[in-house]
Amino acid sequence: CLGTGMSYHWKRHHSSESFEDDSDDVQLTVLRQHWKQILQIFNKSLIDQDDTTCVINHFQYMVQLLTDEVSVQEQSGPVLIYFISESIFDTFFIWSLSCPEYAHELKYHQLRFFEYLLSRSRHELLFHKQIFKPLLNLLRSCESSSCIDLIEKHMIVVLNQVCVSITKSTPLLELCFDISAEQGPARFIIFSLLIPFVHRAELTGQQARDALLLIMQLSSRNEHIAKYIVENTNFCPILATGLSALYSDLPHRLPFYNDDWYHLTKKEWSETASLVQFMNSLQFCNDVIQIAHPSIGHHLIQYVYHGFLVPVLGPAIHQ
Repeated sequence: CLGTGMSYHWKRHHSSESFEDDSDDVQLTVLRQHWKQILQIFNKSLIDQDDTTCVINHFQYMVQLLTDEVSVQEQSGPVLIYFISESIFDTFFIWSLSCPEYAHELKYHQLRFFEYLLSRSRHELLFHKQIFKPLLNLLRSCESSSCIDLIEKHMIVVLNQVCVSITKSTPLLELCFDISAEQGPARFIIFSLLIPFVHRAELTGQQARDALLLIMQLSSRNEHIAKYIVENTNFCPILATGLSALYSDLPHRLPFYNDDWYHLTKKEWSETASLVQFMNSLQFCNDVIQIAHPSIGHHLIQYVYHGFLVPVLGPAIHQ
């Protein structure tokens, strides 16, 4: 569903600057046409599958135009300015909330659009609240609803991208806090969304742990973040209790390869899925203690000692 019927007619120009100006005009014309057709669907009282497919197709072209621009220049170009002035991402997100029967599909595609855009941009897009606000709202909506695996996969990738941007541009950190919370302290929504994946297996879990380590590194020089993590999140308890749960899933016996066998090498434990998951989580705990703010490290050590070493590992060793 892309009935724009548009064709490009290039004229011969003697000036490269004139050529670039005309190119910008063509891109803006195409962009406006796509957005116009999307808005026509947004204004419909009843939405069906064809409508959502049409919106996604048009929006994909719009995001491609934006990506083409921000991937080659660091300053705001005409396409980005149009996206910002029209609050396009925010309008798309708000409309998607009015289509609960297509919620998963629309959420999935919005995450894919952001993932594609952020991975190719040379411009720090997240400094624009018209970009970052709808992204945070989209991520927050993933927390408040049951998400299918495919949505979770792309959500973690986007969260990782945001964490990378935060470490490069720390002023973005303030924008990550949910200051609209009616009760209690402001929520660090990016951090909160990553915690449930800290003990996950395979690539999704590793990407979540990598993103969390970026935040831990940030906490080492930002006492406010460290205090928030210790006092207002369940990060350390989940790490410790997760170790206990993963340990209980380990096999009761391991094969002895020869009489000289006395320790477990990575080559050996990497062949057992439950051991891989336990060792990854154990290594992550060690990494957190090494690079995070001392208050987080101390807090985690206490939970690991009282929640895993003493009640779980100790009795197992003496059996």
